[in-house]
Amino acid sequence: MNILHEKIKLVVIAFSFLYFIFQLLFLKFWKRKIILKAKDLVLKTATPKNSKGVVVLVLCPIMCLLGIFTRTTLPVCIMICLTCCLAFFIICKEFVYLKLNGIYTEGIIGSTKFIPFSKIKTFPDTSWKEPEKENTTSLAIQLLPEKNKEPQIVFVDFSSIAEYVNVITTLKNLKQKK
Repeated sequence: MNILHEKIKLVVIAFSFLYFIFQLLFLKFWKRKIILKAKDLVLKTATPKNSKGVVVLVLCPIMCLLGIFTRTTLPVCIMICLTCCLAFFIICKEFVYLKLNGIYTEGIIGSTKFIPFSKIKTFPDTSWKEPEKENTTSLAIQLLPEKNKEPQIVFVDFSSIAEYVNVITTLKNLKQKK
């Protein structure tokens, strides 16, 4: 039984590495798909640095390899590999979306999500207020309710008050053109 567990551990680790490679190979396709949905760039917003993400990308495969070199049980090895795959996915998503931050003709990309204008119910285009001595501001966007659900509010963070005001102005101009 122990030999079978070791073989299963190797298979799980191998699948984890295949997932890591697959994820890295398809980042460009993922980015292209988002750009096709968003259409043309109207306003580029700041791209925060993600140096911690590179550390996670390096540590995930190393942690999976620890399952081979240490005496972890099969369930622990599976949990480590699944957790590493999830962390790898989250960081890859951040890398893709952070490079695309901005206002596009079909929606807003920010805070690792694309929000199409067709799904936005309201946003505070005139009622923004200055934050209390903070370096960041957030734009609260109310989405249209889905079937039998309450409306959802999404927050998009910006790096400065000036950028926030610039985004609000751009959104007002886009709203007036439509």
